[in-house]
Amino acid sequence: MVAAIIQEKAYAEYANAHWRELIDRYQPSILWNDLGYPVGQPNEIMAYFYNHVPNGVVNDRFDLGGQFGLHFDFSTPEYSQLKQIEPKNGKHKGFRLLVWL
Repeated sequence: MVAAIIQEKAYAEYANAHWRELIDRYQPSILWNDLGYPVGQPNEIMAYFYNHVPNGVVNDRFDLGGQFGLHFDFSTPEYSQLKQIEPKNGKHKGFRLLVWL
């Protein structure tokens, strides 16, 4: 699956510019990605996100299947049902994640 993600620096800069615009304009509580990200690039956008939204959380989809050991606050398993989702660390007190079944 990683082979399907464009790995060129120009694409990573393009994608990061979109993320920065979304973060600046909307300051989302969740940085939600799907289908991976150019290798080595997600840390830059995650740092930007946390610097602008200190209590925000990031899902695990920047790193498909944990292949690169990237940071995430909660996992988003596919094709399974969970009764409850908990952030992996306690820094997000008062933040509630809802699960749609």
